[in-house]
Amino acid sequence: MLDREGTGDPINRLQLFQKRLKYGLPTDTTIALYELGFSDRVIAQDLAASLKLAATQKKDLVKALKRDRDGARAVMEKYPTYFQERMNELL
Repeated sequence: MLDREGTGDPINRLQLFQKRLKYGLPTDTTIALYELGFSDRVIAQDLAASLKLAATQKKDLVKALKRDRDGARAVMEKYPTYFQERMNELL
């Protein structure tokens, strides 16, 4: 399975699989959000779904959050102040 053509670098795929298991998150986007400081599964998934985020690179996610500042802050209003402050640091 690891040597099939078109499946990408096996090491990267295994690292992603390990992070999915470790964090309990389903997508690359939610994992990147988790690693940006939104270290709560519910928050990472809510941000990705509510803002329709699809980027997998942290810098691209930050740009997407900055483009939709109002939406990002609105999502974060229902969560503890720590996460709201983390969002403000990114924006």
